[in-house]
Amino acid sequence: MPNFAFSNTEPIDFEKRPLIYATCSSAPYIDPHLALDQNSINLISQICEGLISYDLNRQDMKMQPQLAADFGQWNENLTEYTIKLKEDILFHDGTFLSSKQVIFSFDRLYSLSYDNNLHKNLVQSDHILGYQNQIHLQSIYNPLANLYPEVDWLINQTIAIDDTTVKFCLNYPYSPFESLLCFTGSFILSNNPKYTPSHEFLNISRDSLIGTGPYTLDSYTNDINGVDSGSEIHLKYFTDYYEVSIPDIQEILWKTRYGSTELNDDFLQGKIDFLTSINPDFIEEYEDSEYFEIKAPLPDVSMSYLGMNCQTLKENTRKAIINAFNYSIISSNEDTSRNIHQLTSIIPFGVKYHTTNLTIPKMDLIMARKYIFDAIDHGEFGNISSFALNELSSDEEWLFLTETSPLQNLVYPWVGGIYHDFFFEDLQTNLALIGLNLSIKYGTMVGAYEIAMYEETDIFYIRQRAEYNHPSSILASFFSKSCIQSFLNINDSNFTEMTKNALQDTSNAIPIHLFFELQRYFVEDLAVVLLLTTETFEVVQYSGISECMMNSFRLLRFYNYSFDYSSHTKTISGGNIMVTLGIAIISIIIRKKKLDKDNIEWNNK
Repeated sequence: MPNFAFSNTEPIDFEKRPLIYATCSSAPYIDPHLALDQNSINLISQICEGLISYDLNRQDMKMQPQLAADFGQWNENLTEYTIKLKEDILFHDGTFLSSKQVIFSFDRLYSLSYDNNLHKNLVQSDHILGYQNQIHLQSIYNPLANLYPEVDWLINQTIAIDDTTVKFCLNYPYSPFESLLCFTGSFILSNNPKYTPSHEFLNISRDSLIGTGPYTLDSYTNDINGVDSGSEIHLKYFTDYYEVSIPDIQEILWKTRYGSTELNDDFLQGKIDFLTSINPDFIEEYEDSEYFEIKAPLPDVSMSYLGMNCQTLKENTRKAIINAFNYSIISSNEDTSRNIHQLTSIIPFGVKYHTTNLTIPKMDLIMARKYIFDAIDHGEFGNISSFALNELSSDEEWLFLTETSPLQNLVYPWVGGIYHDFFFEDLQTNLALIGLNLSIKYGTMVGAYEIAMYEETDIFYIRQRAEYNHPSSILASFFSKSCIQSFLNINDSNFTEMTKNALQDTSNAIPIHLFFELQRYFVEDLAVVLLLTTETFEVVQYSGISECMMNSFRLLRFYNYSFDYSSHTKTISGGNIMVTLGIAIISIIIRKKKLDKDNIEWNNK
């Protein structure tokens, strides 16, 4: 791939220069079959497309055909999905879209996901994130693995009916399949072996990414000013793109791995058009400025919770733990109170069919101890009698019990990080007040998986993000064989049957009531997880701009954005430019290069 180094030392020509977009973190992958991080997904989404996509001009992200001529047709039992492709669509290498590339892309996705040599190479090269991504992709594309143990993939076969018609033959019914087609891993790649190797991942230092999207990957240059100094990614508009409108943004220069202070300094000096993080020291300037407006925060699709091993922790013990946690520390923590909120369901608020009607858990030691007595009566701690515990009347007596002869010793894998520091100490203290002794087993992130795999873990921290806009993106993880949620060891026939009914519904009606009841049952009755946090992000918008669509998945599509360079103004309508504040606050900042409040022209579509 040719290198491209953009210099901003010459006088800025707003009519000709690229739009400059910057992020603190990198975009480490250009391969849709390896990428799971947000930056890589947004980079790939400018270059490649799927059969179906989300309409990012709509707040609800309604699905729409992209490379497909229309939505496909199901057979009666939801095991075959036939879809027609648009015609006369060119890849960046000059080849036309046909059934061949669709089959190639999905066959490649499967083979790379299960290539043990690639897994071994990723681990040996200390590329743990890539290894974890590959394992997680297995769970995404085999969403009901535990229910169908005889198969290792949702798609049994992809068949070309003709040059522009494809049939997906599934190993089991899966009604959210169209939502899965919107995910980056389902994007369609060129089958030209010169550009897309079938048995190895695309490498940013060697390969290019060839898709059908509105931009081509002109270059990806690492370490611009020395080792670990940042990268520059150069995208150019694909002039043979099939959609008729010519975008205002013809070129994009994406700069990565900025330091926070440097990022804000360059923004203020006019060297950057969009930011991906704002130094908190600058927040008041935006709040006080007449040129910026802070909108209502939007929900994110990330969440964190504590999973509990159902084999070692029985129902009443789990409910006792849920009632013993001090949830008030979530909102009282000074560093995170601005954007961290208590999670109220296992489906994040930003994902459709989330319900707000569940009972929000609160700390209640009296109720927690009641569940402990119920656990004793049901033999969850062996042959311990509840008679002696009836005499316990003070916190000190419960603490003495835990110190001398705990009802149960619990193990928690410690892999470090702010969230573990934030919750663990409080949890350990409060569990001691109900007779449970919680201890740490130290390890790495990979080690945490290994610990749980050998059933040495009772409680473990899980941070999860929905990959696509459907509850199945979360629910399916609890039936996976290859992600940490499998260590919950859920073996509940009611939950299994409810999930199958919701994800394999053959009627035309969306089973919204099933998703609502699933969430209630999972959180309130099954009590498998201790809900911790979800996040929101603030939207900061230049006051002259309206109708700027944003989405909870933080997906960007630069092709949609409208800019007026002639007045030295950057304008966006119908699009998303997101800025992260601290850990998870994201803002959209549309910045005017030269504020001329007497002569502003906004181009709103």
